[in-house]
Amino acid sequence: AYLTCPDSASQLFKYSQDMQVDVKIIILLRNPADRAYSLYNWNVQDGYEYLSSFDKALSAEGNRAKDIYPIYGKPGIYKCNYLYYSSGLYYEQIKRYFDLFPRQNIHIDIFEHFIKNTSDSLNRIYEFLDIEKVPLPQIQYTNQSFGVNSPMLQFYLRKLTRTLVKARVLTHKHGKEKRDRLLKLGWKNAKPPKINPDLRKRLIESYKKDILNLEQLIGTDLSIWFK
Repeated sequence: AYLTCPDSASQLFKYSQDMQVDVKIIILLRNPADRAYSLYNWNVQDGYEYLSSFDKALSAEGNRAKDIYPIYGKPGIYKCNYLYYSSGLYYEQIKRYFDLFPRQNIHIDIFEHFIKNTSDSLNRIYEFLDIEKVPLPQIQYTNQSFGVNSPMLQFYLRKLTRTLVKARVLTHKHGKEKRDRLLKLGWKNAKPPKINPDLRKRLIESYKKDILNLEQLIGTDLSIWFK
């Protein structure tokens, strides 16, 4: 949401001016179609999305952009997380930062490159932050995604969890994992299904113009997203 929210860049800039700090910004960009589907799955898994398919969620985005939110019923912290498609239009989002901060203070990496060449990507981050390089540690995966039995079930388990938090039966002091343990009742011991290939193809095609503009803006070849 730091990237999607239209006010984030200006607020960060104002903070940097008020505090007289030299801000350095790291942005990691993923294929927008895959990122949108990953966001949908995260919302489903954590009980913030009740619509039963990604396709339906995309169709509902227009109404949700008018301040209709599934879990809160009013504008709230998760507004940007329901803008599955439009939050993948990176060009304007990146440009907001370029318009305010020195270009040399913004480091952009591509998620697919980061996964394939993690050590090289980290070395570039070390250089950008001007900190000592350290060997790449053994990577352990956390927050892995799971499929669910029913998005609607997860939605009601989230509402029940919120009720128990309000009643102080559960508290934030327990930590996220313990606080949200009811949500695990609806998880499957398997990954979410892969995105429908035809839908993914249509999404990438609809993002094409924005991706090409983004290539020019950041000076990076993004042809990997069209493969």
